[in-house]
Amino acid sequence: MFNNKGYMKKIFSLLPLSMLLALSAFASPSEQMSTRLQLAEVDYAVVNGSLIKKCAESYPDTVPELKKAIAQWDKINSPALEELKNIAAETLEKKLGISKAEAIAQSNNTVTMMTNGLKAQFDNVSGVELKAACGGGYASTSLKSPMLNFSELLDEVIRSKAVN
Repeated sequence: MFNNKGYMKKIFSLLPLSMLLALSAFASPSEQMSTRLQLAEVDYAVVNGSLIKKCAESYPDTVPELKKAIAQWDKINSPALEELKNIAAETLEKKLGISKAEAIAQSNNTVTMMTNGLKAQFDNVSGVELKAACGGGYASTSLKSPMLNFSELLDEVIRSKAVN
């Protein structure tokens, strides 16, 4: 379910998040679902914290609005992200026949890898991209993207589990 690490690492190293989200609109529904599941394997507290820090250093006046947008997104999506991570670990446990502790450890390794990949992108954005992100681009585009609507994704995962 979530073991295409090399593929996502390449994507994260080559495409900024905004481009990844935009290009995903052209992907098939199954490709979109796969990408969304992989994006659910990111620790957004770390990634968003990194962006806030960069914005505070370069565009401090943008930080209050950015924090507000992230807090709103987080309130809706954090519970769903936790549940999706639990489902990922349960899936690994069943599919690989490993212990719950091993499945959680593998899932946590995936989260670390995915988070580091996305954080590295934010750490290396150009001045123009950073200004746009801090100035509302991240809040209005990335955080509002259907690809980062993890509450909706959780509903879809639960529905598909009920069917199977």
